[in-house]
Amino acid sequence: MHEALTDQLIENHKMDIPKGMIDEEVRQDKAYYESTLNRSGSDLGKYLDMIKQTDEEFTATLSESALKRIKIGLILDAIKKKEKIEATEDDVVAAIQKEKPELDTKEKALDALKNVNRSQLEHVVTQRKVFDFLVEHAKIKEKKA
Repeated sequence: MHEALTDQLIENHKMDIPKGMIDEEVRQDKAYYESTLNRSGSDLGKYLDMIKQTDEEFTATLSESALKRIKIGLILDAIKKKEKIEATEDDVVAAIQKEKPELDTKEKALDALKNVNRSQLEHVVTQRKVFDFLVEHAKIKEKKA
């Protein structure tokens, strides 16, 4: 449902994304791959050999997913602003407690919040709330087989 919804949102909202934005996302994605592979004792060249892709093919794949992420991010941000959807403190606490049930009081969860990137967590929680809003308000049509 999540992927179908994002695909439909992108299809319904045509926009041009600057190449520089896409290139920066791809650069960050490649850096993440390289870092992860290096920690496991490998490198990007070996990984590309394993998946039987050239650097150009890999970059094209990353570009496609980067473009999709950028578009959906812009669309969700616009919906968030239009509908005034925000992550409340209670939403953030609930998200922490979902991941760590042992933090069974608000105080424990807020204390744990000191050890994480609060703005990143608030962003994730807000995006979930936007998706929940979209699902709640979606007009779902069944595809005919």
